[in-house]
Amino acid sequence: MDMDYWGALDVYKEMILLYVEEGRRRANSACAGLEPWQIITATVLSTLGAVWVKGFLFQQESLTSRMKKQCFRLVRKIPFVGSTIQAQLNKALDHMSVSLCTLKEGMSYAKHLPAQGLSQKQVLECIREYQSLTEVDWEKGRVSGAVYWGDETLTQLLVKVYGDFAWTNPLHPDLFPGVRKMEAEVVRMTCNLFNGGPESCGTVTSGGTESILMACKAYRDMAYERGIKHPEIIAPLSVHAAFEKAAHYFGMKLIHVPLDKKTMKVDVKAMKRAISRNTAMLVCSAPGFPHGAMDPIEEVGKLAEKYNIPLHVDACLGGFLIVFMDKAKLALAPFDFRVKGVTSISADTHKYGYAPKGSSVVLYRNKTYRHYQFFVAPDWQGGIYASPSVAGSRPGGIIAACWATMMYMGENGYVETTRKIIQTSRTIEAGIRKVEGVYVLGKPEVSVVAIASDVFDIFRLSNALTSKGWNLNTLQFPSSIHICVTVLHTKPGVAEQFISDVKEQVAIIMKNPKEKTTGMGAIYGMAQSIPDRSMVKEVSCGFLDCLYSTEAPKAHNNHMNGKAH
Repeated sequence: MDMDYWGALDVYKEMILLYVEEGRRRANSACAGLEPWQIITATVLSTLGAVWVKGFLFQQESLTSRMKKQCFRLVRKIPFVGSTIQAQLNKALDHMSVSLCTLKEGMSYAKHLPAQGLSQKQVLECIREYQSLTEVDWEKGRVSGAVYWGDETLTQLLVKVYGDFAWTNPLHPDLFPGVRKMEAEVVRMTCNLFNGGPESCGTVTSGGTESILMACKAYRDMAYERGIKHPEIIAPLSVHAAFEKAAHYFGMKLIHVPLDKKTMKVDVKAMKRAISRNTAMLVCSAPGFPHGAMDPIEEVGKLAEKYNIPLHVDACLGGFLIVFMDKAKLALAPFDFRVKGVTSISADTHKYGYAPKGSSVVLYRNKTYRHYQFFVAPDWQGGIYASPSVAGSRPGGIIAACWATMMYMGENGYVETTRKIIQTSRTIEAGIRKVEGVYVLGKPEVSVVAIASDVFDIFRLSNALTSKGWNLNTLQFPSSIHICVTVLHTKPGVAEQFISDVKEQVAIIMKNPKEKTTGMGAIYGMAQSIPDRSMVKEVSCGFLDCLYSTEAPKAHNNHMNGKAH
């Protein structure tokens, strides 16, 4: 048996040598009439060509996407088509300018410093004038998310604490040891809420986006160290856009994984298929912003363990609800450091933590992960520079106010508000499910209820509810709207009024379900149908430009002059 094996092996070796020899002979024969410089030139050009082809095919953005962009650029260069498209874009921008930048009669923009500084009384009078521009009545629970409480007693405490620490800066812990202590305590308390062990750690950031950016930056640097040259983020389609921002900033590639259409949770099997040698991190949401669904973190955690890939849980939206749901007797499947594969978590203290805007926490299972987040410049002439997150100087007042909020609320306060919010969101969900013509997306488990329709354009309902004083979030792919329930919605009668208004407006819409949407709803709906996404970006950039405008809107002037708007 052994003789047969070795004999067969010798035969294979001889065959391979014959093929190699034949290949060498043919190559030499083909080059026989060429001079050395020709061979060298052909080799160099073919190598350069191969490098170019590889660079062209394998980029962060797919070849298909780049080809689409190029086609749309060419189409927009056709005179009539380009001018027509630009006219429509200008119309949309004018509409946004009017809705965002119109002031009350007699008001104007301050464009220069006052020659003489104003008195405190004059400044406060100006502030009251600016406050009068707010038209949405958020205090009565008419807004989705945005303002998560606004309790007067807590507000007074925050103002006092922030004032006491207004001039402090954690960049100088030797000067402000009290702020350093408070930041460390905020992180430790949050680690314990998410069942972190003694090795768990983290940092305070300016918000959910920075927390997400920091985790992605840490895992990118880890991937580089492991020899991954083109690190990839694998995340659900519903994941927060901050992950796309992180990928853009840090030269990573974001791979979106589809959702289960019934549950709106990430498809774990599809996530497994997406894993490759370039995978730098996996992501789950707890819950996801669009539909309020909790991704199957335990299942994804097993993938993370199996392939030795970091798993980040984005709990920015509902983090300070889900950690108290168990004590509020509203059980959830494990989502935190109890899941072995989870290596980091982001949670916003300025949402359901009720701290002032500008505070969030990013947590890690141990310091090894956190070290990849830090930035250190050891050779700067100004001294060794080390910072934990994006910012250098940071507002100590915000950290102090965040600490004060957590101490003021205590576990009992958070458990009670959590119970009220979850019960209210479930009341709204049950009420919406009874309304004919609309349906609830997935199975909301925390504070978000998303509404869609197969019968009419859901943005018509959004417009109708806006006219009734509600301010909701509009979503896309699929078209839907959602309400993010806060403490303000738990006030007596608010949830019932919302359900009643939805029922009333849907009944009106159902009388003519095919009618077209107008206003901002039409613009939002149109944006989804535009294949050239660069146009959507152009309109979005125009929107951001409007935020910094100190000029009267042109469209508004035309309207005031009696011209067609």
